[in-house]
Amino acid sequence: MAVQHHNKKYVPVENHSGYSRDVRSRAIVSDNTSGYEAFVAKREKEKSFSNRLERVESTLDKILERLEKVSQYD
Repeated sequence: MAVQHHNKKYVPVENHSGYSRDVRSRAIVSDNTSGYEAFVAKREKEKSFSNRLERVESTLDKILERLEKVSQYD
């Protein structure tokens, strides 16, 4: 029999510190905010690196196109 929690959105998971259960969806969620913040920071850093790499590749493609045009005139 499920216990109703009218005033709580999350309840602690027994024998699993750091985790709670969403009362409405029954999903298990982590209470580890510092771990989540580290994950978000790492994801942003990787996204930034990926964007930078794409810009470098685009610039290199433009340089190669110009070199091909110049070599056609030789």
